[in-house]
Amino acid sequence: MTDYLYSLSLAQQTKSFLLSLGMGFLLGIIYDLIRIIRISISKNKTGVILSDLFFCAVACMGTFLFCLTVNEGEIRLFLVLGEMAGFFTYYF
Repeated sequence: MTDYLYSLSLAQQTKSFLLSLGMGFLLGIIYDLIRIIRISISKNKTGVILSDLFFCAVACMGTFLFCLTVNEGEIRLFLVLGEMAGFFTYYF
């Protein structure tokens, strides 16, 4: 009876996927900025670990807020895969 609340139309899924590609691309840019700052400040192992932890925190918060705004808080596999594809598109 309320199954229509949990299904997304194909247009909504496509829009969400394309937005997740953009979010992944943006996360790639943020990673590069953090890496540039890390290289300019320090090159020791502790700096690498701290910058990676900072990026993970930023990426997790960004993904959480992205899922809240785009998909009403529902985490769907195609959104995570879209973010990964966008990130690797930028990175490589």
